[in-house]
Amino acid sequence: MTEALRSHVRALRAESGEKFDAALDTCKTLLQNVLEQPDEAKFRTIRLGNAAFHQRLGQFPSGIALLRSLGFEDANAAD
Repeated sequence: MTEALRSHVRALRAESGEKFDAALDTCKTLLQNVLEQPDEAKFRTIRLGNAAFHQRLGQFPSGIALLRSLGFEDANAAD
């Protein structure tokens, strides 16, 4: 893991507190989707307006920064 990724994960831990495990699990799920279906562009985007995503990860700016550092794009920007 690069230092930039470590920095984003540390920031997410500090920002999310007791919700850290759920936030990190969400990141893991999103990454697994990309690895399992690399040709599906929809799995490389994040829908910031999605309520479930917002509840688990999207409410934390460091979580969004982590995903963007991994190559994810905002769904609207990918259109």
